[in-house]
Amino acid sequence: MSAADGDQTAAAKCPAGHDVIATRCPFVKDDVPEFMSDVPCTKVGDTLPEAVYGTVFDQHGDSVGRLDAETCSGKLTVLCVFDPHCCVCMRFALPRFEQLWAKHSSSSQCKFIALGRNCSLQALQEFRGECHAAALGGDKHIMSLSMPMAP
Repeated sequence: MSAADGDQTAAAKCPAGHDVIATRCPFVKDDVPEFMSDVPCTKVGDTLPEAVYGTVFDQHGDSVGRLDAETCSGKLTVLCVFDPHCCVCMRFALPRFEQLWAKHSSSSQCKFIALGRNCSLQALQEFRGECHAAALGGDKHIMSLSMPMAP
């Protein structure tokens, strides 16, 4: 699906029949937003797909563990996939996710991990810095993020 395909607000499907989602902020005037398949489609009780794995980092950029099926086994794992360039993620999704993580971070039965879509550790750290600067600058919706993140 592209801008030339007409109404971009209509439900879109990938060739396999799964829903696709726009990966750019809907408020940004993007002539050709990117779309990707919104898979894996998981629900409570599903195991983490084997294809999902990576290193998880704290707010200082230090490794604090792994994200893979084995380390998530037997735990409630809550993932928040975000685009570091999306203002909706920065202002609404991640601050709420940070609050949930802070509330449950002492539980050994829960893992909360924010997954940066198509980014590197450096991009995550820059994103954290932007959020911290905005929070210090008085932005009421953006907060400093200390939760674990994985690129």
